[in-house]
Amino acid sequence: MPTDSNVKLFEFLPKKPDFTDTAFSEHWRYVHAPLADRVDSLQHYVQSRRQDKPVAPFARGTYQGVAEAWFSDLNAALELANDPAYLEGAAVDEPNFLDMSNLVLLFVEPRGEQVGAGRRNRTDRFKLLCFLSAADGITPERFDSERPSAQDLAAASSAQMVVQSRSLPIPGADAGPAFAGVDEIFFADAATASSQASAIAALAQSSGVVAIANSVALVVQQLCIY
Repeated sequence: MPTDSNVKLFEFLPKKPDFTDTAFSEHWRYVHAPLADRVDSLQHYVQSRRQDKPVAPFARGTYQGVAEAWFSDLNAALELANDPAYLEGAAVDEPNFLDMSNLVLLFVEPRGEQVGAGRRNRTDRFKLLCFLSAADGITPERFDSERPSAQDLAAASSAQMVVQSRSLPIPGADAGPAFAGVDEIFFADAATASSQASAIAALAQSSGVVAIANSVALVVQQLCIY
């Protein structure tokens, strides 16, 4: 697949109540992922599986995992809803294992350059995924300019790599994005990612533009990549 993607879609995936964690993971990886791979407009696809590690003081997400899909631009991402390959495949399968009433979508674009070395799409990578909410009264422009930078986050933790995104509003949508921005902070293992959450949260909170109590963090491992 091409790698010059400019827009990424994060999908927060809650499992159906009658699915075990194992059943969810196997269905997502072995049934759903091949269906997603049929969609030509997808330039890249990653499954980030939640690890059962504490991430206080962030809010604990109830999601079993996060799907990440790359597109060339926002129009291509939005056209997914009309793509026959998606509508006849992955879209049909989603209700089979997902609690669709609690599904959350977030479109983002890159913010700055990647900090640190390595390929972000390796399947052995663990990361702390931080979905950041803006504090009351903070505009998207101020949030983006005053939130901690990738360099700040790397310096405050033992991160191997940091990738940042800013959220994109969807034209015509009734509400704004669910979160203001995303930090993907990569570590050697899940335990290290979990142990660095407090320092990362403190740095974000000190900026004055991030509301940690309304921000969600998940420790995940990237397990399925196309």
